[in-house]
Parts: sequence; C-alpha cells; structure tokens
Amino acid sequence: TVSYRTVALKSKEIDPDGRGIHQNTITNNKELHDYFLQFSTTKAYKALKKSNKPLLVDLEEFKYINQTVTLNVLDNVICS
Repeated sequence: TVSYRTVALKSKEIDPDGRGIHQNTITNNKELHDYFLQFSTTKAYKALKKSNKPLLVDLEEFKYINQTVTLNVLDNVICS
C-alpha cells in the first residue's frame, strides 16, 4: 500500500543517512503531496456533515443527570 507511513518508512531505508522524510513533510509540501496523491492507495478523508437537527436537550436536566451519575459512581467506589 502507498500511505504516508509507508512512504516515510521506505524513505528511511533508501536514505544513506537513514533519516528519510517525515509523514508531515508529504502533506506540507504541495508538490510532493500532489505527487503522492497520484499513487496513494489509502482512503481519502471525507469530512463529516454537520447535523441540521436542533438540539433539544435541556442543559439543566443534563447537569442533574451528570451529578446523579457522578454521585452513583462515588457511592459504588466508597461502598466497595
């Protein structure tokens, strides 16, 4: 497979000093990154869509639930 990691590892094998290039070098160098994308076999990153659903959670109720859970956890730890 051709991925950032495999390219970085192979570059260390080829480099006489054993340093190679870092994975971030590929993404930060536009020319190198464009060349990499021609041969990449990894899946392309796909940004997640933001939800259009309104947030219907009552924050005061959430705080109460959070406190209740925390108290239950503490009770279990203390009583054990």
